[in-house]
Amino acid sequence: MLLISTNLFSDARFRMLDWIRKAHHKARQVSRIKYRESWLVLILICAITLPVFSGTIERQISEPDHPTVNELIEKYSQTLDLVQSIISSYQTSSIGSWYLPPLNMNSVNEKFYMRGQRRTDSKGRTYDQRYRWGYVSQQRPNVPKESATYSLMVSTPNLQYAHSKTACGPVPTGLLTYLDYQGSGGDSFINETDAFFLGYIGNDSRVDVNLKNAKQISMQPEPEIINGSVCYVVQADTAYGDYTLWLDSAHGFQPARIEASREKGDIINVTKHQPPPDKTIEAKDSLVIDSIKFKEVKGVWVPVEGRVRRNIEWVDGCFKKDEIHFKTTEIILNPDHDALGSFADPIKNQELDPELVNGTRVRLGKERLECIWRDGRIVDKKGSVVHDFRTKKSSGK
Repeated sequence: MLLISTNLFSDARFRMLDWIRKAHHKARQVSRIKYRESWLVLILICAITLPVFSGTIERQISEPDHPTVNELIEKYSQTLDLVQSIISSYQTSSIGSWYLPPLNMNSVNEKFYMRGQRRTDSKGRTYDQRYRWGYVSQQRPNVPKESATYSLMVSTPNLQYAHSKTACGPVPTGLLTYLDYQGSGGDSFINETDAFFLGYIGNDSRVDVNLKNAKQISMQPEPEIINGSVCYVVQADTAYGDYTLWLDSAHGFQPARIEASREKGDIINVTKHQPPPDKTIEAKDSLVIDSIKFKEVKGVWVPVEGRVRRNIEWVDGCFKKDEIHFKTTEIILNPDHDALGSFADPIKNQELDPELVNGTRVRLGKERLECIWRDGRIVDKKGSVVHDFRTKKSSGK
């Protein structure tokens, strides 16, 4: 009985173990199926999503979120188009050295100061008034502010008015050249410190136009940070010289820094004032404008302060070197110049020329007739009235 019982137990245990084995085998089969199904699902997910992530990563690497050089220049152009007509009051402090024997100029680190106002509509009309003191010449190395030299030039298609005085004030120390047509002189505004506000850097072709027509142009792969702003660095070789501009993305893509240079063979101006090739001056002219501060005026960012360093070197050893700190004290964008009389004839609107006083010498018309300004009239050397602006009558020019 014991043997039988043992055998019965063994058989029952076998059947139980066999059932467990089969159940386990079935469970493993189910598990394998589910395992494979899980992997298939995961593979499908990866197949769908990885190309998306891969494309995103690839785009981030190969296509950084930077504008192209053409887009940058176009943004710069759009800002310049908004600031072509201005009234700008300014002040400057400068230190200069020059060695120019033909002009009897030889000085080192001379300091001088200026203040004034400039107006332009970028259509051929300009008003440029300035006072200068400090170093004026070797004969006048330390002119006090109250005795500053003075100049005023108003240029329109029908007027060339140029008044200069060796000292401001009631004494008639000046000479007025008065023409009823535009003279042959170039636009002096393009050489001033604030001309780059309008996009002019030493010549009468706007720099964005020069960049668009560049022989070669490129952009640094990565921008630089200037005063917390992202600036894209554009370099160009143009017919007007070489430019490097740091275009400030936070300030209308106006340049936060400018480096420019030109040599013999580069165009100075696009007007008739460009010298012929055989008379081109052999000189190297380099310019750096930096430390620029901006102000938002009527929704437009404009530069209002900065530093200009300019160096001109001639092949014969002559040179001129200046460092200028400029500051715009007031600026009006796109004023109604006609309503304001911005370019009116100062001889008929004497508030435009506060330094015109009795006794001022006048050179009148094409003949450069020598006259005198006296009580609202221009009289010749004999005292005969040539123009009477009080009654708007004249005997002719």
